[in-house]
Amino acid sequence: MNHLGNQMRPLSFVKVMLVSSLLLSACSHAQPSDGSVQTVSNCELSSEVEDLVGLINEARRDTQYCGSSRLKASAPLTLNCSLQRSAQGHADTLAARDRLSHIGTGNSSLGTRVTASGYKWSAVSENIAKGHNTAQSLLENWRASKQHCKNLFRANYQEIGVARTGQYWVAVFAQPQ
Repeated sequence: MNHLGNQMRPLSFVKVMLVSSLLLSACSHAQPSDGSVQTVSNCELSSEVEDLVGLINEARRDTQYCGSSRLKASAPLTLNCSLQRSAQGHADTLAARDRLSHIGTGNSSLGTRVTASGYKWSAVSENIAKGHNTAQSLLENWRASKQHCKNLFRANYQEIGVARTGQYWVAVFAQPQ
């Protein structure tokens, strides 16, 4: 039995390493080199959402200054469909109310909305805005605000959800558990 087990071990090890390698490559969240947006699964995205996420990820490649705070270059964000649903729900609420607020339907907080979307998070932040016609204009506005800027460039955030309803934009940044 030991002899047979020893003969099988190298083959089993090779199989395990091959399967592990395939799984790691299939689950990779790296940004494509062509600048397109990487998603965790297939979300429906408008071109303006893709543009905004692309611009954010391009900016995350470099050191950023948010007020007097220096944030080192960080990994690109991956679009997550649960975060996308949470952002879309809040953008719809803002548009229906026609006012900016981080408080959602039923007085819900950001954490409550994100959890309700099925996302398990350890850190989460939200940027909201009204009245920007382009992703570039919106990004410039958020970069000019110290807190919004920090949300954009925090290295611990790995995933994002972005939505727009009318003139209202919502971006949710998160670190998964």
